[in-house]
Amino acid sequence: MIPITLRVIFKSNKENYKKEKKGLKVNTVRKVLQRDPRFGLLINMEKEIFRRQIQIFKGDTKESFIRNVTDVTYWDNRWIISWNSQEGNK
Repeated sequence: MIPITLRVIFKSNKENYKKEKKGLKVNTVRKVLQRDPRFGLLINMEKEIFRRQIQIFKGDTKESFIRNVTDVTYWDNRWIISWNSQEGNK
């Protein structure tokens, strides 16, 4: 079975964006917001059926990158979304 790709989109500030894109910072921490469907989608999708991806935009620009999500963890009223640091640096 070919997995279905599910992609969530976030914005990052200029400083974090550079680190995230280079693979120096391999996750994003997001405060839980009520009724934000992105988090429900990420945690409820079976890894065998869905390829979970994150797309991060540099602020309000059109510049972005995409990574496959490796882990989604809930901690202290925040979501931590992680990806492989080597993926974008091949």
